[in-house]
Amino acid sequence: MKKILFLVLVLTFIVAGTNYTFAAAEEKNDENLLRVKKIFDISEDFDKFDISSSTNKNGFKTISYSWHNKDENINVTTDAKGNIIDYFNYYNEGERKLVLKDKKEIEQRAEDYLKKIDPALLNKYKLQDLYINVSSPRAELSYNRVVNGLDVKNDTISMTINLSTKTLSEYSRTYSSPLFTDDKFPSKDKAISKDEAIKIILKDNPLYLSYFLKYTDSDDVEYVPAYVQLKKSLNLDAVSSEFITDPTYNVLYGDEGSMKKGAETAADEAGLTPTEQKEVDKIKGVKSPDDAKKFLQDNFDLKDMKFDYLSLDKIDKDTYVYDISYYSDAGSAHFGIGAKDFKLYNYHYYEMTYNSDDKKPAPSDKEAIEISKAFVKKFNKDSDLDLSNPVVQVGEDNEPTTVSFFVKKNGHYVVSKGVTTSVGSNKKISSYRLNDVKVKLSPMDKDVIDIKKAESIAKDNLELYYAYVGDKPRLIYSFFPNERPVIRAKDGVLLNSNGDVDTKGEIIYEDIDQSKYKDELNLLKSLNIGFPKTMKVGDPISIGDYAYILSSLSSPYITYDQKTLKNYARWIYEDMDPNDLSPNLTKKDAVKWIVNREGFKDLKKVKDVFDKNAFTDSDKIPAEYRAYYYLAKGLSIYDLDEAAPDADISVEEAMHLIYNSIFN
Repeated sequence: MKKILFLVLVLTFIVAGTNYTFAAAEEKNDENLLRVKKIFDISEDFDKFDISSSTNKNGFKTISYSWHNKDENINVTTDAKGNIIDYFNYYNEGERKLVLKDKKEIEQRAEDYLKKIDPALLNKYKLQDLYINVSSPRAELSYNRVVNGLDVKNDTISMTINLSTKTLSEYSRTYSSPLFTDDKFPSKDKAISKDEAIKIILKDNPLYLSYFLKYTDSDDVEYVPAYVQLKKSLNLDAVSSEFITDPTYNVLYGDEGSMKKGAETAADEAGLTPTEQKEVDKIKGVKSPDDAKKFLQDNFDLKDMKFDYLSLDKIDKDTYVYDISYYSDAGSAHFGIGAKDFKLYNYHYYEMTYNSDDKKPAPSDKEAIEISKAFVKKFNKDSDLDLSNPVVQVGEDNEPTTVSFFVKKNGHYVVSKGVTTSVGSNKKISSYRLNDVKVKLSPMDKDVIDIKKAESIAKDNLELYYAYVGDKPRLIYSFFPNERPVIRAKDGVLLNSNGDVDTKGEIIYEDIDQSKYKDELNLLKSLNIGFPKTMKVGDPISIGDYAYILSSLSSPYITYDQKTLKNYARWIYEDMDPNDLSPNLTKKDAVKWIVNREGFKDLKKVKDVFDKNAFTDSDKIPAEYRAYYYLAKGLSIYDLDEAAPDADISVEEAMHLIYNSIFN
């Protein structure tokens, strides 16, 4: 429980055995406060100032300083020894322009701040990533601590540099980092070999030649033959050779590649287009909500619960479910059942009266399997569901034990297709999730690498790290960059969780010296703005590639895969079909969508009062595109004399538009 003491006139607290007394009139006399003000160049122009102290449940103490005026807010947090933990500066600066453009200068500016905060940090941390958000504009940098030549997996510094003012706007350091000096880390010489580690990991969680599912442009599901583990791979203690089940805090995990799609409501039947009629046909024959509620009441103990809500939702291309919730003072229950057949897709029970102090032992693996199997047999009749090989994952920090059963077809598992249940310490099912995605499966390919080769590739992607676990640093083996390797069976290439090639994101122009926009392309590349693959400057680009590059300007963490691009195409750009991103991009659409990114939409019916002399071929611009062209011309984004609306736009021409939109 955090203890927070707020200062009215005098704040007195004890830090590291020393008494500190702060009074508003004596602010300048506090050594730590003066140091903080000097580091961050905090002026005297603030009319409000506050101090607070916090102590977490582990006894870690922090002191927070806050300055406020009508235009600016600054917050700084230090530990008891004065180490800077967090800094945040909000300044109402009005319109922001991209002033700091050089990547090396951005890195140098960040290093200068690190030197001011603590000169020792540059020797302890190395730059890991740098992302540019040109819309804000800001640069986000992340650094990893290095001890004995190894990364500390969950010890980071993150910084944000304002590219308009060239100043630091945010800084954050892992709280516990100052507690663990280098001498507290186990020697890497004590680690077992990588060969020993991979044997232990794969014995517990082997690789299987499987059908790995992925989405296509048209929202269909296809598969990639791949070697993959059926459950998340736990970190392995490299000294004790034991798996780590305690929480490894501050570690961010990526998307698991869930196959569930966003809900979409069904259309009304009046005045339907063919597309709408096709969708409405899918919900014909659904059973009544009352029948759905009766099914749940007959199969679950709901007698003391009250009905909360019901909705009809779409979970994939062809499947509609009833989402139904009940509640009581003791907890709430949520169900997702097929609207036509009452197949159970998901169930979750949340117990509101749970007391973390009343900890009960988790069920044994055998108990959890028996409980889950009985539940699954009752609600799932899929004959391809393999109940003989359950995958058990013990929950961390008193979380439920999960038991998964996968569909097996043609002798191979279908990864992501199956059932996952959770069993609590009360030995009851707390959640059930069915992934029943529709996919056509052919016999498994014969021309694949063998299991030994796949295991060797997995070993190559196993890395030795340090990580904070509980109250001490530990030496661990963990897969990089994903929780578990997904190895394409035909050639051993690594895939990401969406089933796409795990690109390193390098921007390469084979013939950049031939481009008339060479300098612009190089500048954009230095800011990590470009396509993460090899291209020629004169090549046409696809609609999907353009959606990626436009979206990356304000979302620098965007991943280059179809699933992500479809989401951006669906909501941001006018008339962009998320199910058809592969055609070449025309200049007229390139102009319209870059104008959309500037915040201008619905210009198709704007009155045509434009100067016909602005383009040599103004008469060729379709009426619904004219306002976009002239606006792009007025904003100095499109600076060519010829509109050429139906011509394919090249890589260099598209990047020239991007350059103009940023710097003009």
